[in-house]
Amino acid sequence: MLKGIFRILTVVAVILGIAGLGLFYLVSSGTASPENVNIRTVLDNYLTDNPDGQLSEEISLKRENLRNQLARLRNQEKILNNKKAALELIVEEELAEIRGKYEEEILDFKKELEVSFENFREEKRQEYQEKILVKKESYEQRLDELIEGYKDKKRQELADYQQQLLDNYHKETLNYRLKLLALELSEEEESAYKDKITGLEQSQEEAVKAKEDQMNESLQEETSRLRQEFDEDFLELQEKMEQEMRQEINSKLLSNEQALEGFIAEQEVLLNEEMVQRRRELSERSKEEIVLLENLVREIRNDYLTLQSQIAKLEKEVIK
Repeated sequence: MLKGIFRILTVVAVILGIAGLGLFYLVSSGTASPENVNIRTVLDNYLTDNPDGQLSEEISLKRENLRNQLARLRNQEKILNNKKAALELIVEEELAEIRGKYEEEILDFKKELEVSFENFREEKRQEYQEKILVKKESYEQRLDELIEGYKDKKRQELADYQQQLLDNYHKETLNYRLKLLALELSEEEESAYKDKITGLEQSQEEAVKAKEDQMNESLQEETSRLRQEFDEDFLELQEKMEQEMRQEINSKLLSNEQALEGFIAEQEVLLNEEMVQRRRELSERSKEEIVLLENLVREIRNDYLTLQSQIAKLEKEVIK
């Protein structure tokens, strides 16, 4: 390639030299004056008679055209690439907006589920507290009834015991009282009978007191036993109700998670469909302009390649 350029420059120099000699001849012979001589005309005349000179000039013109064509090609390619980049940016911005819309809908749905779950959990806690309170009142009432029934039983048992004591001491006490009323007794005898009556009454009272103490102790033990049974039964019931409440809450949480997963899956399908549709619409909108630009670039590139081919052929001709 360098050899070809060198040869072209050599040919141009020779042409200029010959033209100078011709001009000198014309002037020296008096045929023409320097003012009347046109170097371009002399050169054109020489080129007309010199095929290699014509090829060189044609090559120069085509090279200039080639440079212009290349600049035009680069400019159109830049316009095309900028247009494609701008289109892609618009597509990405609109798709990002669409994606943001679906993400916001998913976030809103998630918040709705969270609020719903919190309301459900609070409702179940209130329900649990109310049920526990009702159960506790029922247990307390049942416990009070059992204790009161046991007390009644012990009261009746004490009354029966008192009656038994009365029956046991009545005859003996009555006997001493009758003697005090019917017999002429000395002070010592009267005092002795009264002491015996007092002793019998004290014995009866002491027996009743001992029985009452025994019954109170038994009542306390029975009350403690019933209370312990109540506490154990109530604790078992409470744990069972808590477990049921937790199961319902966990079931609701799982249901919400599944609902959220299903909603997200649905939104992803809708998002993909809308994004594909929107990308297609934007592509169709700019398709005609892009095609025109691509065709223009292709045409310029073909012209450029054609010029390159023509120049290569001309250079071969010059080298020959």
